[in-house]
Amino acid sequence: MTRFLVAPDKFKGSLTAQEVCATIAGVIRNKYPEAQIQQIPIADGGDGSLEILYDNDFEQIPIRTFNALMEPIDTFYGLKTLGTQKIAFLEMASICGIASLKGRALQPYFATSYGLGDAASQVIATGVNEIIVSVGGSASTDGGVGFLIGLGGKVLDQFGLNISPNLAGLDDAASIDLTLVHSDIHPMTTSVKWTFLVDVNNPLVGPSGAAHVFGPQKGLSKDQLDDADQSLRHWSGVLHRATGIDVAEIEGAGAAGGVASIGRAIFGAQFISGAHWFADALHLDQAIESADVLITGEGFFDQQSLMGKGPGYVIAKSVNSGKKVIVFAGQVAPELRNYANLQVHSLVDAAGGVDAAMSEPIRWLTEIVNANI
Repeated sequence: MTRFLVAPDKFKGSLTAQEVCATIAGVIRNKYPEAQIQQIPIADGGDGSLEILYDNDFEQIPIRTFNALMEPIDTFYGLKTLGTQKIAFLEMASICGIASLKGRALQPYFATSYGLGDAASQVIATGVNEIIVSVGGSASTDGGVGFLIGLGGKVLDQFGLNISPNLAGLDDAASIDLTLVHSDIHPMTTSVKWTFLVDVNNPLVGPSGAAHVFGPQKGLSKDQLDDADQSLRHWSGVLHRATGIDVAEIEGAGAAGGVASIGRAIFGAQFISGAHWFADALHLDQAIESADVLITGEGFFDQQSLMGKGPGYVIAKSVNSGKKVIVFAGQVAPELRNYANLQVHSLVDAAGGVDAAMSEPIRWLTEIVNANI
């Protein structure tokens, strides 16, 4: 009796991880009625991450906050209770990330992480003991200044006036006042543990920093990157003077446009790989070990998939095990079509184009799974 593990991420823009799981498992069940099938939809910290946790002991809690353009938004956070301990999970993507803009144009100088801070402040007021923040899919390159202001911090210019909570305001930043930050998270009185799910090692500034590497994804043009990097460098100096911690070159501080730098500088946050955190939360290692055939995938399978992404984790744990590993993806980068003797299959190839694959993803996923298992 063959034991299948179906552990895909979402196909962004077309199918949730749960839908991918159900489709693949349905084909296997029809083709091999005696097979054992374990389904574990996976995530790594981007949009869709919180939804995965609702089936894993996290309660869905509604919250009203602000999206990346400071517009009111109704969204959710996750809450898990372990005895007297309350753990909150905040997904930046759905609060103030690109997903919060619902397809509208990116505005890199005005996009802010304020909503994440505001949501965290509301959560802290309920008496949580730990906050886990997944920062994938962010829309801003504001160095986390919006996040800090949303938490109650004040960032002032040389005249003592509040600056704008976004990239456009960073050059005006002169000082930080933490007086109004909630006592449970104030650096001097903190009782809350912060964990940031970070899947990049990029520092805040420089050629491999937040602006140069991720700014274009958030709408910055090529000729704006140097200026944005200089604004982040100025901001890192303000943070250094206020906290004594130089976040400019800390690995991972450039995640989410610099939001992670605030976590480290102000709250001493721990940085953890999102893929590893979810693997632990979902007991993925045990499932991989007990399976004969491992199936994973995501919307676009490329080199990034192997560097801190959920499917990359499954592959890394499986590829040397001698087990059969199959990847089903929306699209596949040419260099990965024969990676490590994996079986790699693409919806776009089967459908004959991106538009066709996107318009009927379940049809084409069903077809390629049926033909290749």
